[in-house]
Amino acid sequence: QVINNVIFNAKYGIVSTLAKDFAVIYNTVFNDQFASAETDTCLYVELQKDRGNGVLDYGKATIFNNILHSMTGRSLLINQRDITNLQSDFNNLYSPNGNVVTIREQLDNGDVNTTDIEDLPSWRTLSLQDTLSISDDPVFIVQNTNVQASSIDLNLLAASPCISAAKL
Repeated sequence: QVINNVIFNAKYGIVSTLAKDFAVIYNTVFNDQFASAETDTCLYVELQKDRGNGVLDYGKATIFNNILHSMTGRSLLINQRDITNLQSDFNNLYSPNGNVVTIREQLDNGDVNTTDIEDLPSWRTLSLQDTLSISDDPVFIVQNTNVQASSIDLNLLAASPCISAAKL
């Protein structure tokens, strides 16, 4: 479980690969590609493909109450097969100059296809997830692209849409 963290400008803010069950709850990830081109994904989910007792079982991914803010990259990168094992809601998936979600599909020949989902309504339609999530500027106290010259405060202002969107 990854709970209650603040992550700033990491290439992949939170990564889960080959985990059986994975929960991401109450986190803030802010990636600003204007400050570093290496920060492109807030959350990457890849569940383990397990054949215990001959039955295929991927486990599940749970994503609740997170702010995933990527200035030009993507909020979420997920494998195609893992969408059916996903529970995701009450998040802010915000990428004003990029894609809200990228779906990654591993082909039998080893190649990888990706599909970019530009907005939250398209992601909802495709995944049947995030029905109560939003895609709005979280309104941080100090959000500045010049990380060398300024302080950064990722606390939310009272006017933030994230405050009323969260589920307790």
